[in-house]
Amino acid sequence: PFTLVPVKREDDEEKPEFSQLHQRQTEEIKTEAGGEDCGGPESILMTRLETLLNLRLMTSLSLIQDVVLVRECGEKLGTGGLLKRHMRSYTGERPFSCSVCKKAFKQSRHLQEHMRIHTGEKPFSCAVCKKSFTQSGSLRIHMRIHTAEKPFSCSVCTKDFGRNEHLQVHMRIHTGEKPFSCSVCKKDFGRNEHLQIHMKTHTGEKPFGCSICKKTFIEIGQLRKHMRIHVF
Repeated sequence: PFTLVPVKREDDEEKPEFSQLHQRQTEEIKTEAGGEDCGGPESILMTRLETLLNLRLMTSLSLIQDVVLVRECGEKLGTGGLLKRHMRSYTGERPFSCSVCKKAFKQSRHLQEHMRIHTGEKPFSCAVCKKSFTQSGSLRIHMRIHTAEKPFSCSVCTKDFGRNEHLQVHMRIHTGEKPFSCSVCKKDFGRNEHLQIHMKTHTGEKPFGCSICKKTFIEIGQLRKHMRIHVF
């Protein structure tokens, strides 16, 4: 459960006290629950009562305060829609559901972005190469290819990267972390793509074939190296 605290203002003296509203709401909820004794602060019933109380206070507070403080995170928010959206991070509520795949979202804008996966809509286009994207954030990341911007830097060797996930993969060189393990021989790898290549040694798969002599290879790099035989 979360805790909402009213932010006191100079003109609040004539408005109902928060503590009085809290007590009244608590008594009403306990009455609805059959007047049961919760039997301790960690009981399931008390947790449910506290959550219900706070949810009810979210709407009731608009009568006494324009701004409330969310004690857990320190956020000060108005008692309207912005507060309700913020509180979903605590309640886990996902009221917006995709009509195609039923995936649920906390905010309507996230649902709208998700729907582009099904519709194929890509409204954000690169001004340089005209490549299109479903989200503006994807376009911003893509633009670094053209601008050569690399905002993520390794703290060990100072190598720079255009994307944070590429930096995280690179850091495994320094930490020695190898989170991807072969299910056959238990060999570990720092990158998933290296594991996928390795797995072909067990499956016998050789997807890259020479168009001249039909010899096949596990990796594209092996094929490129082989092609020099025919060129020279």
